[in-house]
Amino acid sequence: MRKILKITGVSLSLLFIILLCGGLFALWKMPSAGDLGRSILQPKKSTVIEPTKVTDKQSPATLKEPDMVSDKEETVSQQNEKSNVQVLNQLMDPSQPKSQVCSQLSNIQLLPPGLKYDLETLSHHIEDALTSENQPKDPVVLAMLAPIKLFFQQPKMQLLVRSVNQAAKKDEESSLIEKADFYKQIFGAYEEMKNQQSSAEALMDRGYYLVMMVKAIQRNPSLSSDPRLLDYCQSIEKAANEGIPSNSQIEKSEFQNFLDYVQVKPSEIGYDPNYKTHLEFQKSLDGIRINGGWVDSLLKPSDKEPTSSVQ
Repeated sequence: MRKILKITGVSLSLLFIILLCGGLFALWKMPSAGDLGRSILQPKKSTVIEPTKVTDKQSPATLKEPDMVSDKEETVSQQNEKSNVQVLNQLMDPSQPKSQVCSQLSNIQLLPPGLKYDLETLSHHIEDALTSENQPKDPVVLAMLAPIKLFFQQPKMQLLVRSVNQAAKKDEESSLIEKADFYKQIFGAYEEMKNQQSSAEALMDRGYYLVMMVKAIQRNPSLSSDPRLLDYCQSIEKAANEGIPSNSQIEKSEFQNFLDYVQVKPSEIGYDPNYKTHLEFQKSLDGIRINGGWVDSLLKPSDKEPTSSVQ
């Protein structure tokens, strides 16, 4: 799941890493579509340690070769692969609303204290939100996923993911021409994502209001069934899902009216009335990144990892 996070850009805010290269040798050394696909969709089998009878010439344990993994471990590996495929399919499905927060407001018990996630907890919540059909889902994670769904539902991004998936099923090395075409697809998808910057920022702005609403409900769980609150939540979500142009002043005023209604002070939930999402698209020799927004503020600082290239 940690590898899925690197692709979806959730691990350290909205982040999408694409390798840059210089020269044919660098391109040859870079991972192919098949390499990337197998690392994401087909988790490696771990080596199993089995106890054995100790003799003078033996250590207390022996290692089984990867091709001798137990049936149980093989089943787990297949389940993990199926889960990863489900995650990508859900992100790419244009029939699903991008924001689905309001129907899950009552799931306060899923939220960590103070709404601070470590990476492992966040990973599990994301996977549950994308693979569990009838189970309760974390409403904050659903708000995080809205702009990511926007990016993954673009035509060139969907073509890129299909290429990676198909290449992963082929047990053969990619040619230099195939690698070049793969990275051409990556940069095409990146440009397509960049064209969606304003739409993604609008989704994140509205997601910010929804997350602040969740924080208010966390202080008073009975609010999750308040009809007026639900109506207001659905109005925000409708605007997000239909791409209705935003008016920041009106939306700020409406949210302040909501806080007055539930009798919560902005400082009590960490609400910043001047918040505005600004996504940044950066290129360097290390990669291309899209980052910014409020997601990073929900991660525990001690659990943040240095950004590295996808390998």
